[in-house]
Amino acid sequence: MADFNNLPIFDKVDVYKPYRLHDIYIKLRCAYFLMLLKKELEKDNNNSPVHFLKNHGDIREKIKAKGIYLNFNIFRSVGQAAAFIYHNNDDKGDIHEIVIQGNQYRHGINSHRFKGATTKKDNIRKQNELWNACQKDEKDSLFLNKIIGDSVVQPVKPNKETKDGAFNGYNDDYVYRYVKIDNKNVSELLSLMAEDIKKQFQNR
Repeated sequence: MADFNNLPIFDKVDVYKPYRLHDIYIKLRCAYFLMLLKKELEKDNNNSPVHFLKNHGDIREKIKAKGIYLNFNIFRSVGQAAAFIYHNNDDKGDIHEIVIQGNQYRHGINSHRFKGATTKKDNIRKQNELWNACQKDEKDSLFLNKIIGDSVVQPVKPNKETKDGAFNGYNDDYVYRYVKIDNKNVSELLSLMAEDIKKQFQNR
């Protein structure tokens, strides 16, 4: 790990795939990245409590109090290093996410406000309502609009029913968007992610 800071976060993953060691390699790199991120977040004594989540599970069930929660995971051999930002001291608020997943740097929001879709079309409508509500909220504008400088946001699946393809969504209560990381090294990603998290947490 001597060159860890100078390499892309998931560098050389393919080398380990023939030996079926890539999952553990990815997890180790994610865990180490989050340890460095936690140190970076606590450096300035900025009154933002930082915690590790033991497992991903249902994030909504695990996050109840104001703070920054870090977790790593792996989905279909793609690594995820995530920060979940929560501004409330109850379980009713929105959870903001800043996530590195594979080659994507994501901003997302998980909300209870729009839950309850019954059809795919209704689901997309509610995703649009959530996205638009966040866009109109002045406090969220930094979070939703500043992603790696002036990089172009990459939508995966445009919502044809509503002709609105600015974001991606899972279910009716989670929306996100992303840009590609390309060859940014760990040091660059640490600085970017730490700055993003601090600004979002302190913007309340």
